[in-house]
Amino acid sequence: MQQIHALANRTDGPGLLEYARLLRSGVQVDADNPLAVPDYFKARKMAEAALTVQGTHTAEAKLTLGKMLLASEGGAYDGDRALRLLQDSASTGQAEAAYLVGNTLAANPGRLADARRNLQLAMRLGFGAAAFKLSALSQSEAERSALNSFGITLLEKRFATSDARSGYELGEYYRRQAQSDEALKLALDWYRKASDLGHERSTYWMARLQSEPGTGLFNPKEAVRYYEIAAEAGDIAAAREIVRGFAEANGLEVDKAKFDRWVRYLAQINDSTAILYFSSQLERSLLERQKISDAIFTRVAKGEIRDIDEILRIGEMFDAGNGVIGSAARALQLYQMAVERKSRDGAVRFGELLIAQPALRTDENVALARLRLEEFANNGSVNSAVVIGDMTLKGMGVPASTAKAVEWYQKAQTVTSSVRVMNRIANAYLLSTDPAEQRKAVGFLESATAANSDAAMLKLAKVLSQGTLVPQNLERAVELLTAASERGRTDSLSELANLYIVIGGPDSLQNAYTTFAKAVATGNPEAPVEMARFLQSYGKMKDAIPFLKKAAKGGSFSAAIDLYETLSAESGDANTGIEWLQMATDLVGETRQNRFLLAKALLRPNDKLLNLQGFSILQEMVTGKVPGAVNALAAAYIEGRVVAQDVHRAVQVLETAMNQGDIDAVLMLADLYLEGTEVPSDPDKALTYYRKVLSIEPENASVNLRLAQIFGDGIGVPADKAKAVPYYQIASAAGSRAAQRELGLVYMWGAGVPSDPDRAHQLLLEAASQGFDRAWHDLSLLNSAGIGSDIDPQAAFQYNYKGAERGQTASMIQLGIAFLAGFGVPKDPEAGIFWLERAAETPGEFGPGAMYRLYEAYHLGLGVEKDQSLAQSWLKKARDAGNPSAMFQTALVLRASANSSEQADGLMWMKKAQSLKHNQSNKILTRLALGPAARPVVGQQTLSDEADEE
Repeated sequence: MQQIHALANRTDGPGLLEYARLLRSGVQVDADNPLAVPDYFKARKMAEAALTVQGTHTAEAKLTLGKMLLASEGGAYDGDRALRLLQDSASTGQAEAAYLVGNTLAANPGRLADARRNLQLAMRLGFGAAAFKLSALSQSEAERSALNSFGITLLEKRFATSDARSGYELGEYYRRQAQSDEALKLALDWYRKASDLGHERSTYWMARLQSEPGTGLFNPKEAVRYYEIAAEAGDIAAAREIVRGFAEANGLEVDKAKFDRWVRYLAQINDSTAILYFSSQLERSLLERQKISDAIFTRVAKGEIRDIDEILRIGEMFDAGNGVIGSAARALQLYQMAVERKSRDGAVRFGELLIAQPALRTDENVALARLRLEEFANNGSVNSAVVIGDMTLKGMGVPASTAKAVEWYQKAQTVTSSVRVMNRIANAYLLSTDPAEQRKAVGFLESATAANSDAAMLKLAKVLSQGTLVPQNLERAVELLTAASERGRTDSLSELANLYIVIGGPDSLQNAYTTFAKAVATGNPEAPVEMARFLQSYGKMKDAIPFLKKAAKGGSFSAAIDLYETLSAESGDANTGIEWLQMATDLVGETRQNRFLLAKALLRPNDKLLNLQGFSILQEMVTGKVPGAVNALAAAYIEGRVVAQDVHRAVQVLETAMNQGDIDAVLMLADLYLEGTEVPSDPDKALTYYRKVLSIEPENASVNLRLAQIFGDGIGVPADKAKAVPYYQIASAAGSRAAQRELGLVYMWGAGVPSDPDRAHQLLLEAASQGFDRAWHDLSLLNSAGIGSDIDPQAAFQYNYKGAERGQTASMIQLGIAFLAGFGVPKDPEAGIFWLERAAETPGEFGPGAMYRLYEAYHLGLGVEKDQSLAQSWLKKARDAGNPSAMFQTALVLRASANSSEQADGLMWMKKAQSLKHNQSNKILTRLALGPAARPVVGQQTLSDEADEE
């Protein structure tokens, strides 16, 4: 690379020529990839430039450019100009130029005399290959023999002077003339001699001669060794042969590690051959898995396997995708076979799969499941009674009913007392929208907790920490979560850590940290991952990375994936941390969820081989009808990953899945037509699709949340706040914390319902306590704006403090303002600036707003001494980060200038602010007729639990 940089800065003739030759021969990709990639376009440009500078290098420059014109390197073929350049070069004594002229003219029967004359000149100048070409043109056997002998002698003499090129030419001569293994051996010997003198292309031919199975020289081990030597020296063709040797199984001894290494290097330079071979390997693997899957399934379908336990085991293989291509449909068919043979276990698995896979819930399937499960439950089967209860709770085959579901659970409980059933009953009551029914869950959770159920401990701790169903008891909640974590319940670690934060106090963060540290010390393999996620939620990305690395090196797939996601997100570059993504491919195992996560991650970096691997996994998962796989594959088509962007194909894939009952596909189609970015906007079609989902799953939280937003914000339909409320209520009751928060805001502002500050407070507190951190800021607003009650600055401060500690930027900003103004807390300018600066460093929509607040603080002296230099620095940061208020303030200053250029800049900033819906900018520009009034645009940002909670 240093040589390249040095040559790139030279403008003298010899320097330009040397640069052209280097570019033509190829430049190593990077320090890790040895392959040398030619840049013919730039090489031709440099050779042309070298010709414009007179000097002793001119003849060599004409030779180089002539070769490129003859080979169409870096541009179009130009034989006439090439011949003129080569003839000029030959006239100065360039032997190779004379040979190329003769060799080119020899193809034209009318120019044979000129061809011979140039070849004879080349031969006299010592170019041995010219003698071989003259021999080929001769009609006399004696003359041909003499010319060949002369050429061989000439090259041997040159080789005796350590001329590597002459050894290569002798190898070429014997290889092309070879009629026997003895002649091929002579060629190999000369290639070896030339290679020993440093002729790199000779190494490739040493490998090539030993890789031909039909000859006596065939030596697959040595062939691969020399191919690797040549590839390490930059030879792309050698790397291709290594890849081909593995992909085509042509007798070469190429293992998977060598294939993986060289195919990746080739893919890095966008080598189409390598990508094709890799793709075919993936397809072959997929076809082989498909054949195995088909063969196993066919054996069962034909009755060759009759044992029920074996049929159920194979069904589980298809259900989980272990060893076969996962297929819920096939798993269901196998379970049904067991059901038809009166198998209780088959009926239980059949029902469980219908619960997990809504797309499989035909009326016939649901009816069969209920019939057999009720029969078994009435005969004392606990598992059958539990599954019937689960189906009843979801309204499968009967109207959804908490009471009826509990009846089935209690039937199971009468057979045998089980903490599993206690937890089921508690869950059923907690899903009710009636607080009185919800409170019934507490007794069952207490009973299950007394029986040492860690799942019950976790749920009861949440109930006690929220304080909505029973009096709040944070101390007991901590005890329960501690006990659950000590029993290995990893998900209780985050709950316990977050509870310490909710409790607050100077030791809250340290207590949270200690919670994870203890679990890590006990050897819990997932504890470092949970600890890292906790630290990330508080913006401590760098502190999280060592824990993820430790877990990944210990064999944790989730840690490897999280590490890649963290590093790539932090850098803004999907290729950062790619080594951890590659590690994840080795750790993924057969778990469908892990493979799905891996497939989506593999599509992100700019690495065609990883993209192909992810695409292949998704195709397999689509074949197996894995939930979400169709959407991910459609997204890959839309984003143009692996293949060119193909929105039409994406829609086809989604529609096919929709017709097969895939609810996720219906949702994605609806979202596409609602957003109108990739396909023409069609709100009516979107609503039709959303309602189609609700006809199958009336309580689907995501769809109800989307519909609430559509009607509440008037997206494609007339705005109707009242119509949105029932959808928010259903989504909230179904467990969506985002919907719970939105419903709190509805009652807070009286949007579609009468204002109810108490109800708003309850909903927002529940959402915040369950991890939806933006709700802490909403609670502070409820107490600081005097909505329906007296202003309570202290409460507002406490709520903002909780949100700020959780990393919520809006809360950080309000906390900073509170410290600066002394609102709900004694004035503390240093603390105020600290929180505003921390908010300004936070990525996301609120960071630029924090920068603007810092500008105001220093500009106006709000709680601090005025400092116009600092103020202007923050104003510029806020403006450049996209804050419309900062753009507006900048515009006002510039518009007041006497300088017309600055006035124009001011107008530009005001228009930018207007485009971001800044009201004052819009009013001024409209009044001055300097810009159209900004059309009100309804935001289409989809509400989700994930966006704010992760």
